[in-house]
Amino acid sequence: MPTTDPKLDEYEPHRKLRFAVVGCGRIAQSHFAALKQHGERAELVAACDVVPQALDGAVALTGAASAFLSRPMRTAKMPRARRPASVTCCAVGSVR
Repeated sequence: MPTTDPKLDEYEPHRKLRFAVVGCGRIAQSHFAALKQHGERAELVAACDVVPQALDGAVALTGAASAFLSRPMRTAKMPRARRPASVTCCAVGSVR
């Protein structure tokens, strides 16, 4: 599916955009749905949460390639592991 920007399509049209999500609870569910909807152009390469059940649920739902359980959240390791183009923070304010 082409974008509205021809430069992006020329750059690497065959390559999916790589995303990571920090916080896998209620807020993240809409992000997971959007990534699934755009699955031909986007992929979830990493997920991070402080709650093991939330992280396990996210991996089961999305098939995320990497999962990081961290208390407190230490996202510095996550981007290096899977090199996402974008990291979305869906964590509640108290753990950001």
